[in-house]
Amino acid sequence: MHTFNSLRFMQDKYSNPGNLDSLEIQGILPQMPGQFLIIEANAPEFTLAIISDELAQQIGIKANTLAGKQFHDLFLSIDKPTIKLLYDSFEKIIKTKQPGEFHLNGNFLDDTKGFSLQHQWKMTCKPVLNNDNVVQYIVITFSENTELTREHQLESLDYIQKSYFLFMEAPVAICIVKGENYVVELANENMLQFLGRTPDIIGKTILEVLPEAKEQGLINILDQVRTLGKPYYIFSFPASLLINEVRELRYFDLIFKPYFHDGTADAPGSIFCVAHNVTEQVDARNKIKENEFRYKALIEESTVATALYTGPEIHIQYVNDIMIQYWGKDASVIGKTFREALPELENQPFPGLLEEVFATGKIYRGIKQKAELVVNGKLQTFYFDFTYKPLRNKEGEIYGIHHMAIDVTKEVLSMNKLQEEKERTKLAIDLGEMGLFEIDLSTKEVTADDRCNALLGLKGELTLDQYLSVIHPDDVPDRRMVLDKTDSNNLFEYEFRVLLHDNKVRWVRSRGMTYQNQSLEISKIFGVVQDITSQKEYEEELYREVRQRTLELENKNRELLRSNENLEEFAHAASHDLKEPIRKIRFFTDRLKDQLTERITEEEKQTFRRIDNASERMGALIDDLLLYSHISQRPVEMEEVDLEQKMNKVLEDLELDIQEKKAIVSIGALPKVKGYRRQLQQLFQNLVGNALKYNKPGVAPLITVQASIVPGDEAPISKNGHETKYHLIEVTDNGIGFDPAESERIFQMFQRLHGNAEYRGTGVGLSIVKKVAENHNGKIEAEGRPGEGATFKVYLPV
Repeated sequence: MHTFNSLRFMQDKYSNPGNLDSLEIQGILPQMPGQFLIIEANAPEFTLAIISDELAQQIGIKANTLAGKQFHDLFLSIDKPTIKLLYDSFEKIIKTKQPGEFHLNGNFLDDTKGFSLQHQWKMTCKPVLNNDNVVQYIVITFSENTELTREHQLESLDYIQKSYFLFMEAPVAICIVKGENYVVELANENMLQFLGRTPDIIGKTILEVLPEAKEQGLINILDQVRTLGKPYYIFSFPASLLINEVRELRYFDLIFKPYFHDGTADAPGSIFCVAHNVTEQVDARNKIKENEFRYKALIEESTVATALYTGPEIHIQYVNDIMIQYWGKDASVIGKTFREALPELENQPFPGLLEEVFATGKIYRGIKQKAELVVNGKLQTFYFDFTYKPLRNKEGEIYGIHHMAIDVTKEVLSMNKLQEEKERTKLAIDLGEMGLFEIDLSTKEVTADDRCNALLGLKGELTLDQYLSVIHPDDVPDRRMVLDKTDSNNLFEYEFRVLLHDNKVRWVRSRGMTYQNQSLEISKIFGVVQDITSQKEYEEELYREVRQRTLELENKNRELLRSNENLEEFAHAASHDLKEPIRKIRFFTDRLKDQLTERITEEEKQTFRRIDNASERMGALIDDLLLYSHISQRPVEMEEVDLEQKMNKVLEDLELDIQEKKAIVSIGALPKVKGYRRQLQQLFQNLVGNALKYNKPGVAPLITVQASIVPGDEAPISKNGHETKYHLIEVTDNGIGFDPAESERIFQMFQRLHGNAEYRGTGVGLSIVKKVAENHNGKIEAEGRPGEGATFKVYLPV
C-alpha cells in the first residue's frame, strides 16, 4: 500500500480537471509502477511535482526536500549533453503528446545518508493532458534493470494489496470497465452505492448493469474516451437511476480516464471511471437559485420600491424598476455600491444608515425623510417613508439589507402647503383682528374664541340665543336671508350691527362656511367676525362727501348747460349781427363805386378793391369761427359713417377748383367708421381744399387719399387701454410743402405760414381738422418738406 508525500502547487480538484488531486482520485497509483515521479511540463525547468514514496525510499531521500527542484537535480553524474538530450525528449513528448521510453545510468542524490547511489534505470514517460488538450504533466516510471531481490518482490506484492485496498476504500466512487463492451472489472463500495447495485455487477457489461446508460449519453462518452484516447470530464451530470425499483435523479462529477495496457497500443484496454455524488450540492444550488429567482421576482413585481444590498460595502444585488425610477437612474446601478450608484447622497445620511444597519443588525425606519436626488439631470428634493431591514443567513450572520421605500413627496408638500396656509390664515386672522366661531345648530352650542366674544360684547360660554340677542333687530332678517342663500361652495358673508352695553353700536362683518346634513339642512356654521366700525364710519363720511360733491357737480353741469345755451344764442346772434354790418359795407361800397364810375380815378378803384377784399376776409373769418364753435360741441351719439361716400361728396363740392387747377385726385378704398357725419366731411373738405390751395405754380396738383390699419402701439396716441387698432387715412399732395419744424404750429388757431397776398385764408381750417380728430378719440399729424409736398395722417379708432 502506497501513500503520497507530494509537492503540491495546484488548487482545488474541481477548479482544474487536470490537477494532481484528480489524478490521485482516478487511480493512477494502482495503474502505475511503484517507482515513479511526476514533473510539470514547464520546459525548460521541468519542475518536480510528485515523487512516490517507494522511489524516494529506493534512492534514500526525503521527498519534502525536493520542493521547487528541477529534474536534473536528482542526478549528480549525468553530464550536460545527456541532460539536454533527455530534456529534448521531454519537449518532444509535450509536442507530440505521445509516450516515450529511455534508459539511464546515474547517481541519485541521497540527502539522508550524505552520498550518492549508482543505479541503472529504464524510464517510461507518459503525458497527462488537461481539458484544453495541452500536456500539463509528464509521469515517469522507473524500473531497475538489475534482478529484483526476494525482499523487493514481497514489497511489490504488499504494494499491490495496499493499492487495491486504497482503491476499494477511496472516498469517491471508482470503477474500471474493459473492452469494447465496457465490462465492469472492478467497482468499489461507493460506486455500488451510487448505482444502487451489488457486487454481482462485476463481469457484466455496463448496459447489462445500467440499461438507462445509453439513453443518458454515458455510452457515447465511453466511446469518445476509447476512440480519442483522451480523458473526459463532466460536472453536475444528471443521471436518472433505478434504485430499489424507484427512479431517482442524481448528479455526479465524472472523470473518465483511458488506460493503455501496452504503451504501443492504439486504443486503451480499460477506462477508469471516477464519480463524485454532488446531488446534495446541486440540489442546494438549485434551491438557492430558485429562492433567488423567487426573491428577484418578488422584488421586480412588487408595487413598492424594493432593493437588496449585500456585503458591508452595500453592493446593489437586486433593484426593481420603481426604485430605479425614484433614483432617476437605470439598470446599470446593479452591481455597484450604493455610494457609487448614488454619489449625490454622499453628504446625506442614507449611506451611513445602511452601513450602520449592516454593522449593528438593527432595523431602521425613516418617516417622511428628505432626500436630494439627481433626476432628469437636475438635483431635486423628495421625501420617502422607507425601511432598512438586515438579512441573516443560517448561521445568523448578516449578509445583506432589504430596502423598501414609498415616495411621499406629494403628501409632504401638501402637508407643508396646508401648514403654510394655516399659518397664513392664523396670521391673517391675527393681523385682521378677527374672531373665530363655530355653531352646531343641532345642539345650539357655540364655540368661540376670546376675540369673537370681545367683538360681540360677550363673556364666558353662551348659547346660540344669547349670541343672536346682541344682533341689531333690523339686521336679523339679513342674516337669515344670507344663510338661506349660500352659494354653491356654501360660503356666506354679511354685515350686522351689535348692540353693546353702553348703548353704542359696533359694525361687524361675518364670513364663513355652512355644512349640511343628509337632509340638506344647515347643521353647522364655521366662520370669522371682524370689527368694521371704523370702515363703516369712513364709508359714511365718504358717502356724505360724495353726495356733497355730486350736488355741486350737478349745479356746475346746470351752469354749463346754461352757458352752452348762451353760447349757442351768442353764436346765432354773432352769425346775424356781425355779418349784417359787413353785408351793408359791401352793399354801400358797391353803390358808391357805381355812382362814381364816370369820374373815379385808378387809385380810388384800388381803394375800393381793398375794401371788398377786407370785407370778404372778415366774412370768411366769421364763418370759420362759427364752424369751429359748432365743431367743439359733439353730437349726442356717434353713427356709422362711410368715408368713401363722404369723400365723394367733398369732391363734388370742390369740383370747380379741381377742374380749374387740372388736379388729379386718387382715392383708395376707405373704411366705415363710428363718428359724426358732418364733422368727418368737414375734415376731408379742409384737407383736400388745402392740398388744392397750396400747389406749386405751374404744376398740376396730385392728391392721393389712402387708408390702412395699424396696431394701437404704432399710433401716436396716449394709450387708454381701449383701442388696439386704428384706421390710418393719409392725404398726400405734391404742393409747396412746409418746414418740418412747423408741423405742430400749423394746427394752432389763426396760425398761417404764408401771407394773405400769396395764399388767402383765415388760419382756422387745420384747427378744425385737429378738433374733429380729437372728437373721434383720434389724432392728426403732418409731415412735409419745402417744395416736396405734404402728407396729413389721420388716426381714427377701428
